Amino acid sequence: MKLLGSLSHITRSGNLVLRSKEIPSIYSLVATKDSKKIGRVQDVIGPASSPYIIVKPVKNFKKELSDFEFYELKEGRYHGKKGRVHRDMP
Repeated sequence: MKLLGSLSHITRSGNLVLRSKEIPSIYSLVATKDSKKIGRVQDVIGPASSPYIIVKPVKNFKKELSDFEFYELKEGRYHGKKGRVHRDMP
């Protein structure tokens, strides 16, 4: 697992905004230190030196996550809508 960053804030639509130092792969899984899945990377915004990561949380997400660090789980493929297989970018 690779450290992604910490929670900056939660948007009105319920997405998580993480402050990071590295750019993760789009659609990679995001988890807590104890491997509890939080969601998937939806977008990366801001400068490359200190990007912000937009995470779409899973449905059973709890909002008491302000003190957690988040990690990227490596996964080979992502099955998006309609069962299409997307490969992770190198």
